[in-house]
Amino acid sequence: MISTLCITAILVFALDAQIFPSVLTELSDNSYKQGMILSFMYFLFPITSGYSGFLSEKVGKPLILSIGSVLMALPFLLGSYFTDINSRILFALLFGIGGGIIEGQGSALLSDLHKDKERSILNISQSFYCLGAASGPLLISLYFRYNTSPALSTILLLFGSLTLGLAPFFLWAYFALHKKSSVLKKNIRNRGKVLFLKDKAFIYLCVAIFLYVAAEGGTIGWLSTYGVIHLSLNLSQAPLLLTVLWTGLGISRSIVGFINIPISDGNLLVLSGLSMIFFQIAAFLFTNLLLVGIMIFCLGLSMGSVWPTLVSIAGRIYKHRSGVAIGIMVGSGALALPIIQPIISILSSIPSFQLRGALMSLSILGVISLFLYKRIVKHETYIYG
Repeated sequence: MISTLCITAILVFALDAQIFPSVLTELSDNSYKQGMILSFMYFLFPITSGYSGFLSEKVGKPLILSIGSVLMALPFLLGSYFTDINSRILFALLFGIGGGIIEGQGSALLSDLHKDKERSILNISQSFYCLGAASGPLLISLYFRYNTSPALSTILLLFGSLTLGLAPFFLWAYFALHKKSSVLKKNIRNRGKVLFLKDKAFIYLCVAIFLYVAAEGGTIGWLSTYGVIHLSLNLSQAPLLLTVLWTGLGISRSIVGFINIPISDGNLLVLSGLSMIFFQIAAFLFTNLLLVGIMIFCLGLSMGSVWPTLVSIAGRIYKHRSGVAIGIMVGSGALALPIIQPIISILSSIPSFQLRGALMSLSILGVISLFLYKRIVKHETYIYG
């Protein structure tokens, strides 16, 4: 039941993350305001993701998750009444705080509840994230299509209520796991503090997830634009490329999650890394639309299991401080999002590079990641010992 609740929260977070900026930027009256709102959405996400892990050790992950649900719901509920730019920036900050809690501590709690099955459960949960990420743009598109004069506040109230509804269930989970949480906190005190920043394995994992999110986020952020510029797609067709990529990501995570593949986490990462490098280049090398679609789908398949598998390794190594370890890791990945976007923009403005070359160059991140994955394989005795 609690696992289902965590997975539902991650699904809702994915839906919210797609719908919230779409609606709030639509309500803004110029591109400057839109840019301000979008830039502040994940401004506090990395900090909150890590710090919420420390708080969860004191009061338990379910209570922290209930707070995260409220913080993520408030921007929707208040956003339907307050429309000035300062309010919307505040709402974007609140959403980032709540989102950091939900993704970080939701994944950590799933890891706690499924010992020795961390890879499977986190891949399953992230397959639901893919479902939400793919459904969000579709829902907002259908809403605008069938409502000639849409009441955008209705969307905000609907999804705000849906998100807020998670809070009482997490509060129930807090009391249901109270005894177990007390034992967990005792184990933490007995072990003492883990010096994460002096732990090579943890540093490898944080850098690896940063590079992965940079590659994934960079591709997702510019894929529709690439379709318009290089494939001559119109603005209604180009987002379908994202649907293809998210479908590949979701299928990959579902396969790893539901099927017990006899391969170690480290070797799975190496295999994924090699295929990511190939398809990151191939997806933007051709101009035939069918071939491009196949390559993008395969790119999603190759990269899909990387994020949840990296997080599951942290959950396994640092099981007595999973909230802190996974929170910091998720935050490390989120740091890549505001960094990679301007880099791609700069590279795409170079005549000899253009957007095609910029997106192909993300394969370099895969090459670097491959060395990190090999380091993780080298530390396999420590990780699984």
